[in-house]
Amino acid sequence: MQITPLKHYKQIQPEERVTLASLHFQKFTVREIARTLGRSPSTITRELDRNSIGGHYASKSAQACTA
Repeated sequence: MQITPLKHYKQIQPEERVTLASLHFQKFTVREIARTLGRSPSTITRELDRNSIGGHYASKSAQACTA
C-alpha cells in the first residue's frame, strides 16, 4: 500500500489578496500571479472566480467573507 502525502491548504492571506488584486489589475496572467504568490494557478483561478465583480477582483470584500 502506497501512502500519499497529505496536502495542507493554507488560506490566502490579506497581503496576498492585495497583491493578487494589484497584479490582476495590471493584467498579469493567472500563472504569473500564482508564481509570484507561490500558489497553484488553480487556487488563483478559484479565488478570482469567487471574488470578482464585473471582471474586477475585490480583495476587501473577499477578505470580509473569510472573517
